[in-house]
Amino acid sequence: MEKGKYVGVWLYDKATRLFLNLPRRSAKQRESRWLVLGLVEDEASIGLWLAIDKIEERTPEGLSISKTWTVTPRICLIRWDFIIHAQLLGTIDDAKTIGFRPTNP
Repeated sequence: MEKGKYVGVWLYDKATRLFLNLPRRSAKQRESRWLVLGLVEDEASIGLWLAIDKIEERTPEGLSISKTWTVTPRICLIRWDFIIHAQLLGTIDDAKTIGFRPTNP
């Protein structure tokens, strides 16, 4: 990924809880969806360096944000094995909706 690009990086639930030092979810609790929003700083052999603006914890369906997290310092290494996929978003102030939704046939 090119430095300076604004991206959304979707992470596995277990990986994000480890990254944020959160407790494991209970067996009864459904997995959250996690979206990291930030600027690409660099790539490394083990992951992607991002200047993180925020991390959104989303409902299992991914349609609404249940919590928002920030990290300090902002520049963090996100391991490749934590990443489900990434989206190139454009600019920081882009207000478009982010996520995946089914379409009607």
